Amino acid sequence: MWQAIVLTVQILLLVVGRLLFLQAKSDLNARAAETPVLSELKSLQSRIKQMLDEMKTISDSASRQLQAECDRAYRLIERLEAAASSKETAFAAVESPQVESVAPLAKVKFQPVATEERWNQVYILSDQGLSAAEIARAAGISQGEAEMVLALRPSQ
Repeated sequence: MWQAIVLTVQILLLVVGRLLFLQAKSDLNARAAETPVLSELKSLQSRIKQMLDEMKTISDSASRQLQAECDRAYRLIERLEAAASSKETAFAAVESPQVESVAPLAKVKFQPVATEERWNQVYILSDQGLSAAEIARAAGISQGEAEMVLALRPSQ
């Protein structure tokens, strides 16, 4: 009878040992599966952070370059506007008659200027999206006059 009890206890110990072994094996397999995934996630996280840092560096550099180009463009526009202004002043001086060459008023025939027609032409060109300089060239007037006509345009 003692032999049967010993045999039963040994069988129970073997079954419990087998169950503990299977549990330990399952835990080890789960940990082994997690380890590569965690290391891959950490690697991806590190690469993403590195890429974000690179993007920030590149965008900062591009922003600085863009700002420098904008500053250069503004300076160029200012120089062009100054040159255009001096050219308009020079043309106005050339177009204005000398005091000595002015004919007496009695002999000068004034022709009425179709101002309203010219202004309507400026409005139409503006509605087509042309700038004041382009309107001036198309209408045969100065840029200053085109800007004045547009500034005085009645609201619609």
